[in-house]
Amino acid sequence: AQVKDSSLTLLQMAGVGLGSMAVVIILTFLSFSAV
Repeated sequence: AQVKDSSLTLLQMAGVGLGSMAVVIILTFLSFSAV
C-alpha cells in the first residue's frame, strides 16, 4: 500500500509539474504570437 501511495503521489506531482510547464509554454507562445 505504501508503494502504491508513493507512486500515486509521484504521479500527481509529475502531473502538476507537467501541467504548470504546459501553461507557461502556452502563455509564452501566445505572447510571442500576439506580438
